Amino acid sequence: IIIDECHRANFFPIIKMFPEATILGCSATPSHKDLHKYYSDIVANVQVSDLINQGYLCRARSYQMQDSFDDVKVKGGEFEEKSLFNHMNKPKLYDGVVKSYQEKTPNQKALVFNVSIEHAHKTNDAFLAEGISSRCVTSETSPEEREKIFNDFRAGNFKVLNNVSIATQGIDIPDITTILMNRPTLSLTLFLQCIGRGSRPTETKKESVGPASPCTEV
Repeated sequence: IIIDECHRANFFPIIKMFPEATILGCSATPSHKDLHKYYSDIVANVQVSDLINQGYLCRARSYQMQDSFDDVKVKGGEFEEKSLFNHMNKPKLYDGVVKSYQEKTPNQKALVFNVSIEHAHKTNDAFLAEGISSRCVTSETSPEEREKIFNDFRAGNFKVLNNVSIATQGIDIPDITTILMNRPTLSLTLFLQCIGRGSRPTETKKESVGPASPCTEV
């Protein structure tokens, strides 16, 4: 059995159904607390730095926000969504993420990861209020509308795409130049999956920028 994105826990029940099978799992982010229960060996024959040096991935230019998240609850090793939204749902942070985009990557194709559906729509509104072409896709977006939005984004019909866990995995749009991690996370896997959406090189893109800062550059 060959499994892609094998770090995802929803594959574990399938492995249990075939106890005699040989399992080959593939993942760019092989990090999960139970992964050792299902795989006996990890083979890593190339590092991210090697892929960058060989031209398969872009080198990142990163900026970081300065903030304290002591007020945010943690559940199951990750920030609790409602608590995190309450922290992020502030005018200065909506204004900050748009300002960072305008200052550091103006007019660039950007993918924004947000906390929740409400957060995604409010962030989208903040971009639109500044005259920046922006769209939003969430789990509430119909499959037909979602496909149209992604096709328009690929075609360059608008600059900024806001989402909530929709474009984390399986989205390959190489000319994305900017990732805005507008949702703090304690998950290394989630963080790497998100910023990886901007790591594809093209003939004209040699460097990606992100995660952009909602507040100040470090």
